[in-house]
Amino acid sequence: MIKVDNLCKIYKSNKKKKCKALDNINLILGDKGLVFVLGKSGSGKSTLLNLIGGLDNITSGNVYVDSNDISNFNEKDYANYRNTEIGFIFQDYHLIDELTVEENILFSLNLQKKNDNNDISKVLEKVDLAGYEDRYPSELSGGEQQRVAIARAIIKKPRIILADEPTGNLDNNTSLMIVKMLKEISKECLIIIVSHSTNDAYKYADRIIELSKGKIIKDVSLNSNYNDELLVDNNVIYYPKDKVLTDDDIKLINTNHDKDIVKREDKYLNTQDIEYIVDKKEIKNSRLSFKYIFKFCLKFLNTKYIKIFLSSFMSAVILTILLFALSIVKFDSGYILSKELALINQNNIVLEKSIKEEDKINYQMEYRAKTYEQDIQKLYEAGYKGKIYNIYSHVLPITTVMNAVSKKSNILRNGLYVNETVGTIIVDDEYLQCKFGQDGKVNYLAVNENWQDNGVIITDYVADSILNTNPLYIKYRNNDNPYKKLLGIYSQSTYNRAYINAIIDTDYETKYEKLINIAKSNNESIYDYVDEVSEFSSDVYSRLGLTYSLNENFIDALIDDYVTNYVFYYKIKIDDKMVELPNNTWASLDGNLKDGQIMLSCLYYNERYGTNYNANNLSLFKPHKINIKFYYYNEFNEEDILVDKEVEIVGLYDDNIGMKANKNLYDELYKYTHYSYALLLDGLEGLDNVIEIHNDLDYEMKSLVVESLYTMTKAVDVFVPIFELVATVLCVGVVFILVSFSTKMIKDKYHEIGVMKALGAKNHSIFSIFGIQIVLISILTIIMSIIGYAFFIDIANDILIESLHTIASSLTLLDLEFLYFRWDITIIGIALIIVLSIISLLLPFIKIKNIKPVKIIKARE
Repeated sequence: MIKVDNLCKIYKSNKKKKCKALDNINLILGDKGLVFVLGKSGSGKSTLLNLIGGLDNITSGNVYVDSNDISNFNEKDYANYRNTEIGFIFQDYHLIDELTVEENILFSLNLQKKNDNNDISKVLEKVDLAGYEDRYPSELSGGEQQRVAIARAIIKKPRIILADEPTGNLDNNTSLMIVKMLKEISKECLIIIVSHSTNDAYKYADRIIELSKGKIIKDVSLNSNYNDELLVDNNVIYYPKDKVLTDDDIKLINTNHDKDIVKREDKYLNTQDIEYIVDKKEIKNSRLSFKYIFKFCLKFLNTKYIKIFLSSFMSAVILTILLFALSIVKFDSGYILSKELALINQNNIVLEKSIKEEDKINYQMEYRAKTYEQDIQKLYEAGYKGKIYNIYSHVLPITTVMNAVSKKSNILRNGLYVNETVGTIIVDDEYLQCKFGQDGKVNYLAVNENWQDNGVIITDYVADSILNTNPLYIKYRNNDNPYKKLLGIYSQSTYNRAYINAIIDTDYETKYEKLINIAKSNNESIYDYVDEVSEFSSDVYSRLGLTYSLNENFIDALIDDYVTNYVFYYKIKIDDKMVELPNNTWASLDGNLKDGQIMLSCLYYNERYGTNYNANNLSLFKPHKINIKFYYYNEFNEEDILVDKEVEIVGLYDDNIGMKANKNLYDELYKYTHYSYALLLDGLEGLDNVIEIHNDLDYEMKSLVVESLYTMTKAVDVFVPIFELVATVLCVGVVFILVSFSTKMIKDKYHEIGVMKALGAKNHSIFSIFGIQIVLISILTIIMSIIGYAFFIDIANDILIESLHTIASSLTLLDLEFLYFRWDITIIGIALIIVLSIISLLLPFIKIKNIKPVKIIKARE
């Protein structure tokens, strides 16, 4: 059933004047029957038909077909709706001239992925056109063309047939035949006819709807009790109203002229309210098969083969140069980086938040900048595809001896070992298996039976660093299993700093045997071996020098059961005034202080208030309340604030530690001691995008390998702007050739596109029909141009490599071919020409993509 609810359609003229074609139309139509829509020209008849058929846009209101509100349909929904539910019969037939009678009918059938010649034969017999299969529309009369249009409409067995003036261009006899045919078909489905013929309507219609100025002025239905027989009974002539009298009828009336004439019931009565029964029916999604699209395309190609070849040849000359330009413009530094890192089995890097120059004045090893969640988000937005882990500032200090053997690596101390670990990351068993698994499992050199939530897992490399450099543990290195001595609470000196749960066997000594032997020999410096040290340093930062936790709540566990009895803070304001003090300032826990109470060192207090307290006059101090703020950085950014609260200074002491705090305040500070200061990027995909923006985000890359690679790839980038311009010009040239071809191609078939859309063809099917022609040009272009590209890409690469070696002779890390015949670059070129081909098709096609079919069809009428 169809329900039209407050349907309005407003057209705008070129002068921006509005014309209301339909004005709040309301009606319900059944599943079967012949409905005539009458009215003068401009009354809205065709508009109503077009809106019900989805050929035009609805201004307001709704049209329901069964359970489907077609007023909310998108273009795809409308196409499915016209394809499966609607059959159209137009006044001007709108057959496709390049197709035979059979092919025109077959088009509707193929839209539903059907291809039954028996159905075509039957429908042609039904419209009395058997044997006309191979004729073209130009070989048919008007009546025959209209019958082909009817066959095309009914072949797919639609539930609704919409006929717009189907007999308008036909003679009387042919018109009568068409109407009778539609009357017979209406026994199986609903047929709505827009017509000027009142006689046909009152003779054949099951329902008549008359419009005037966009409104329904009459809506009548066939009286089920109507009897059209002229009957003489006794002295009464029973005369059917609206009956068209025959000669015999007139003769009978004249013979009985003296009798009374009584009119029978009207043939048409006002349409009674019809209950709208929702019968849920899913509109099927179907489209033309590729086989039929290709066949249809060849029909349209006709004599254009020579033009296609010439267009391909011109495009090939341009694309040959374009492919070379793409080798520069689309130079994939990420591919080069990933390839080299894969060779050294490194698939992750570390980015450490940089300390700004102005913040380095009071720089200490403990002082680290803090990362932010938005940094991670920006890395993903830039195109990084791997997983990002936070590296927390919870570190194991190994030795206080600061003996850096080279400025090239600020983490390697005393030869191969580290002064402190890089930090702690929270991972799972799968991560450890991936990074350290040997023979399918992670091997542990020692495991603590008393596993603590706030404890960490360290590598054998970190353990060896401790055993070789920490004075408290050197004595154990000759034990049978010295690693067991490191388990549990670990100390650097006199205060507790960490808890070790286990030690992983990484077998790093085998991987870096050459470097270790050089370090032990003391005959030469390990830093003479740039490649090996770069690889090792990167591995320390991203894997060996880290500590690990399997506890998702590791940071909370540290706070709940901290293993150190002090915290650092870096900048303080008392009553909104900055206090300038040495950076290495502590806050320690004092269990005697109550909540909200602190004790401040004389140094702090004198700095803030200009007093002169010392060990001799501390008793003179009077307690008072202050507002105190702690910050991460030297700059006072609100995002860097740790604590902001009111406390009471209950006393001073003669010490430079800074502050003694009650437990609540101490805990509040302590939870900020362990924060993320670096990011571990696990995975290489999108790494080049990270490199591009890491400086903008104030991060330092802890990998000499990546930095060297980046320097080399940036040298290639020098050529990019030049070839971007070249590529742009060449793209424009290709687009110009293809657009010229496709514009003419589509313009010639503008009407056919409208007909196909009206019959239910989707935009992508129509696009495919014309796109195949562009594809043929593209294929020929690509084949010819690849041959030329392969010829001189090798010559260009030799010149480039020689130039790069001259520019970057100090970087001995790489000896790569930056330019060579690569299928990935070739595929990019192929993809580009395909995209350009699509664009060249879209530019003219987009103009008609969203145009409703009725506008395209009316353009020809």
